[in-house]
This record gives sequence, structure tokens and C-alpha cells, in this order.
Amino acid sequence: MSELITEEKMIEEPTVFKITIKRKEGGKDIIETRDVYVDTTSIHPGTAKELSEGELDVRRLLGLPLTKDLVYYPDPRDNRNVPVTDYRIAEMYDISDPWFTITFSTGSRQVCIHSMFFAEMQKPSFVTDMKKAAEAAQ
Repeated sequence: MSELITEEKMIEEPTVFKITIKRKEGGKDIIETRDVYVDTTSIHPGTAKELSEGELDVRRLLGLPLTKDLVYYPDPRDNRNVPVTDYRIAEMYDISDPWFTITFSTGSRQVCIHSMFFAEMQKPSFVTDMKKAAEAAQ
């Protein structure tokens, strides 16, 4: 009988995650699986200029855009954002799908954020979506 996992487990050592990449090559769909090595000591660039294939794979794993500089919204209902120059994966958790805590600095402020919410911040509709959610909650 299999045991039901009811709480997340923190992954403390460097870990290899698998990602699936879909791309076109010569008019054909190519699907490949790659290993992505992730540890909590590496610093990753927030800018999209000249990212290595390894950095692109980390962004794919986190659900972050591949060709766009990363931004942070201190107030999700406000259009003002702060550029993220670099970030670090601070914690890794595993239930059935991995998820992560990301940290970075914005001037004098240290930010710690869930990777899925940070990925949502990168979408063009993020501020509009947050305003709609706030209105719906009132």
C-alpha cells in the first residue's frame, strides 16, 4: 500500500530536476528531456541578455520568461516594478511537483517569494489580474 504524502519535504542538497522541452527543428516537433542541476548557492541573472543554456533551463524549470528581464512588483496593485538583477533559489520543496522559494534584493530590501507567484509577476496581465482579484474580494 502506498503512503499518501500530506506535507512538503524540503530538499537540502543540490538536486537534478528533469524538464521537457518542445521545439521545432526542420519543420518537425522535437521533444527532449534534460537534466537541470539546481542548488541553493548559485546566483542566476535577472536579465535575459546572453543567458547560457543552463540558465535558460533553470528559467524553464521555474516557469520564468526566457527572453525578458525579470521584474518585481512591491505592490501588486501598482504598475511600478523594480528590475531584478539577479536571484537565488533559496529553498526547494517536493510534494509531487517541485516548487521553490526565490530570494533577491531590491535596493535595501531583501525579498523572499514563492517561485510560482514570481513567475506570475512576469506576465503582462499581472497588475490587471491582481486588481481584479482585489475587487472581487471586496
